[in-house]
Amino acid sequence: MEKSREFFRLALKQINKFSHRPIPEIYTVWFEYIIGENIRLKEEVDSILKSKNYISENNILKIFNKYFSPNITK
Repeated sequence: MEKSREFFRLALKQINKFSHRPIPEIYTVWFEYIIGENIRLKEEVDSILKSKNYISENNILKIFNKYFSPNITK
């Protein structure tokens, strides 16, 4: 339970850092990024951050749709 709270806190920290709205889709991407189990998602976010030192809400929503849309095949 304590780990989940820490992941939650860190995801909210990222949301606040980039002034994103705390909506479920954005929270989901940041939570998964913090956990680090989805390597492709983490690499995609890291790549954007490395090139721009910023990631937009639009980028996060595109990542959400790519990895969490019910209509995709993983």
